[in-house]
Amino acid sequence: MISGKDLVEYIINYFGEVNAKQLQKLAYLTELEYMKAHGERLTDL
Repeated sequence: MISGKDLVEYIINYFGEVNAKQLQKLAYLTELEYMKAHGERLTDL
């Protein structure tokens, strides 16, 4: 499991500037896809 902070930093580095709503959606979708593939949570968010 990675920290929520690490995921947020990764998203910002990958996509560049994002607003709060975009960041929330990207974090949610990342978590969802990880859970589908691995059956466990990716972050502590």
